[in-house]
Amino acid sequence: MYVTVKDFIKEWNRESMLTQKVLEGLTDESLKQKVYEGGRTLGIIAWHLTVNIPEYLAHFGLKIDKVENAENIPTSVEEIVNTFKHICSNAAKVIEEQWTDEGSFAKVKS
Repeated sequence: MYVTVKDFIKEWNRESMLTQKVLEGLTDESLKQKVYEGGRTLGIIAWHLTVNIPEYLAHFGLKIDKVENAENIPTSVEEIVNTFKHICSNAAKVIEEQWTDEGSFAKVKS
């Protein structure tokens, strides 16, 4: 459980780095691989995970920019990773600016 915004951001940054390492483990070729017959490719899954972060955070009341051209799935791991890093960094900044220990976490506790 998080007691302060700082606690949350520390965990956010740690989890973002772990996810980034997973994304960096992909190759451009592996992005085309389907998880199962008729299913999504690893590229679609990686991109979905990346571009939906702002939408998820908006459900918690944060005002954060969505990813432009999110419907265009990149074919390079580098582009996915760079977008992921930018979104996560921006998210941490927005969380720090828009959430307070008194407001956001007080509501969660009650």
